[in-house]
Amino acid sequence: MRVKQLTTVAILAALSIIISFFSFPIIPSATFLKLDFSDIFTFLALYFIGWKGLILSTFSKGIILYLHSSDPIGALLNVIAALVFNSVYYIVHKKTKKYVISGVVATSIFSVTLSLLNYFVFLPLYMALFNIQLGALDTLVLYAVFPFNIIKGITLSILDSVLIKKFISLGYSKGSFER
Repeated sequence: MRVKQLTTVAILAALSIIISFFSFPIIPSATFLKLDFSDIFTFLALYFIGWKGLILSTFSKGIILYLHSSDPIGALLNVIAALVFNSVYYIVHKKTKKYVISGVVATSIFSVTLSLLNYFVFLPLYMALFNIQLGALDTLVLYAVFPFNIIKGITLSILDSVLIKKFISLGYSKGSFER
């Protein structure tokens, strides 16, 4: 990576980290699920720089989130969520050039993937490591985790589409900083 690319990734990662601290719960029964808009900046790193930009910005954010909260599970889940959603949205948009299709496919895959990971891996891990009871996992995933991920996916899809359109109107294109 060149200096311009690294600088762009660093700025986008820093913005992503800052924005991640402004989160809020949207599912009353699961206040630990908080919506934030930090993945927008990791998506921009992917869009303008490529896969290296996504990976560097996402892992940078994950490391800082872990150091700030001492929660390795939440930080890892945040990284996985950003990688899954952004990758699917980008790949589908690259093939179809359709924002709505990209958003629907990315939100669907993101929601199912994160729900399954929460059900089989992360929620049981939280319960074991932190000695907490979350109730019936199937109910929690079905009525809190899945709807949360649908809302997050729709929100990110809309914001990513608006930002892409805006940057294109300003003369930037996909891979503007790749070379």
